[in-house]
Amino acid sequence: LVFPEIGMDPNAYSISFARLAPVQLAMHGHADTTGVPTIDYYVTYEGFSEPAVQKKYSERVLRLEGHSPLLLNYDIVPFKAESFLSDATARSDLRELYGIPPSAFVFACLQTLFKLTPHMDGAFKSILTQNPNAVILLKELPMNDQVGKYLMQRLTTTLGPELVRRVIMLPPLGSKEYQNIFAIVDVVLDSYPFGGHTSTMDALSNDVPVVTLPNDLLSGRFSQGVLTALEATDLIAKDKEDYARIATKLATDSAFLADARSRIKAKLPALIKDTESVKSWERMLTAAISGGSLQHFLV
Repeated sequence: LVFPEIGMDPNAYSISFARLAPVQLAMHGHADTTGVPTIDYYVTYEGFSEPAVQKKYSERVLRLEGHSPLLLNYDIVPFKAESFLSDATARSDLRELYGIPPSAFVFACLQTLFKLTPHMDGAFKSILTQNPNAVILLKELPMNDQVGKYLMQRLTTTLGPELVRRVIMLPPLGSKEYQNIFAIVDVVLDSYPFGGHTSTMDALSNDVPVVTLPNDLLSGRFSQGVLTALEATDLIAKDKEDYARIATKLATDSAFLADARSRIKAKLPALIKDTESVKSWERMLTAAISGGSLQHFLV
């Protein structure tokens, strides 16, 4: 029995405490250990290369090949801004709709707002200070607007009243609105220490570079794994200062930005067609169902 979303849904979390199958596994619908004694294994991937991985999980860790079957979704259902936004006037109109200055360089951190911990504030301040023509887009939660209000209050304190004016809180976006916003985003800032997964792939699918600062946990290593596969390791920061440096270089060096976009566009199709993780799942599940050993997959 495979649980894809323990920690994201209260019903799934409650059910996971029951022994419903001889072998029960969790995957990275929530990228952390479940701590549930009836979950036998947690599935991770070679592409994310977590160091000292087993000591971070209550489950036995199975490491499969590749980067996760979920990436195949982007080949099956392409995630792209609508074609009418290839027109400069349409993009200008979209900027105006969201209050983005016509000539501003647009950074975006479009994560669920709970990922934007105070760890991010210093990076935002450094990036906005070094790039006076830049704005940072955030996105309000769909269920209520209080989280965004509290976050903006915090940023007003940590960034100061002048810099916070260049932080734009977008309203909750529908699926098409969210898809189209990438037509006017220049660079995505991955959150840390809890990084992106779907949001990273959404950006890369639109050839938008992602700057990331990884840590030792799976929740902070997805973007690093994907960027490594795309031969874009120069977008992976070593520390917070390097994170701001890379972001600034993308904003000020048009050749570097164009090269990053070009590499992503060239390499992403092969990554989202890669079936190694699917084949690895097939081999692992076949062994589990037949009562065979999973020793080969254990970390």
